[in-house]
Amino acid sequence: EGRPEMTQPKPVALVTGAGRGIGRGIAIELARSGFNIAANDIVYEPEVPTSGLMEVKRRVEECGTECLPLPGDISSIPDHEILVGRALQKFGRIDCLVNNAGVAQEKRLDVLETTPGSYDRLMSINARGPFFLTQRVARWMVKEPDRTKAAGGCRIPPCIVFITSISASVSSASRAEYCVSKAA
Repeated sequence: EGRPEMTQPKPVALVTGAGRGIGRGIAIELARSGFNIAANDIVYEPEVPTSGLMEVKRRVEECGTECLPLPGDISSIPDHEILVGRALQKFGRIDCLVNNAGVAQEKRLDVLETTPGSYDRLMSINARGPFFLTQRVARWMVKEPDRTKAAGGCRIPPCIVFITSISASVSSASRAEYCVSKAA
């Protein structure tokens, strides 16, 4: 008699800003490549299945993988514990972190008129939040190296990715704080 076939767990990607735009596309493409997805966004409207995280969940599941919608504010350090904790509780692993969530300035102003509030908001969401989320995930990856090896035949080692912008290297006098946050 044959032995039951052992299957390896699918790799898991935590994608921030996954409810729309680039993050949505990344989450769906990773699902097509066989990843289960922990999809984070600040906007969470479970009553609207045709857009945002719920639409991403449907699209990911159409690829034959699982999706866990994770509402949360990337700039909130306490939210990081919840995001990572729920992803680990559901999937038992995080093989890839994609730091995609980000915002532009609310109002374009000349660099000489940039306000501390605008600067702080952009740095908190675009740089500080992703930095400390990365720290939390990387600590788990270092602590649990055996749980991140060869998941589901994945050809890449555990990874952390930052999505940035051309504004990281090409500055604009009316978007100075955005450029600084993307360079960070």
